Amino acid sequence: MTTEEFNRLQADSRQNVRGDLPPFEADIEEYRHELAEFNLSREAETQLLTTLWHIMAAFVDKGFSVDICTHLFSAEDLLGGTDENGGRA
Repeated sequence: MTTEEFNRLQADSRQNVRGDLPPFEADIEEYRHELAEFNLSREAETQLLTTLWHIMAAFVDKGFSVDICTHLFSAEDLLGGTDENGGRA
């Protein structure tokens, strides 16, 4: 991965679903030591860590974009349905 490609991916990760969130920054050097046992080149380590970072960032963005309430509750539940006697809950 070239420096230009890395910078482009880093810029892409800063764009999130909710524009009010601060950008995420991948600190590759903080985690590089975790890959020592795999004997990867520095470039391969950077590519792997960057890929993992983008996967994680995608899940975070996805989590902020999903309206979980509509998946868990019916519209009637959310809008205040009726009780067992037919009255408003």
